[in-house]
Amino acid sequence: MKRNFLFFVFILASNLLMAQYYPVPEWFSNIPASSSTCIYSIGISEPRMQDTALAKQVAINRAISVAAFL
Repeated sequence: MKRNFLFFVFILASNLLMAQYYPVPEWFSNIPASSSTCIYSIGISEPRMQDTALAKQVAINRAISVAAFL
């Protein structure tokens, strides 16, 4: 059990060291409230995607899938 715990702590620490900070855009904190006729949903693409058209499509698909759960 102790070995598993140490392994978990090691993996967690190594992931924290490799994490990078990406600031949240200003529009992210000013999302309009949803109503009975309109649902607002946000989809975020991968931060390091080079193809902007693909990144936009990924974000749109993620927003649609989140809205489907609402």
